[in-house]
Amino acid sequence: MSVFPEQFAERFRDDIRVGFNWDRFLAESWPIEKVHLRSRTDLARCYVPWYIGKSGQEVAYDHDEAVPMSLSDVPKAVTLLNAERKEDIKKFLLEFAQSKGP
Repeated sequence: MSVFPEQFAERFRDDIRVGFNWDRFLAESWPIEKVHLRSRTDLARCYVPWYIGKSGQEVAYDHDEAVPMSLSDVPKAVTLLNAERKEDIKKFLLEFAQSKGP
């Protein structure tokens, strides 16, 4: 299911906390696709805005050794993340556990 960039911006602009070029997104009408995840395998297609370096520590996205992390990587890498990330993960786990929807 596709949505218009304006609809996406209206729904997610306040929620997306990572760097995102909203002006370019709207001007160029980047494609948007709503995808329903139905299996653990699907999680490997989604990425979090956290990066691990070759040294096994969390690094900035623009670090030379930054490797993007998929959702399926999070359980394996959670011990490498900083305390704030771990707290975010706990909040999401609680939210997902209480959710009745997809």
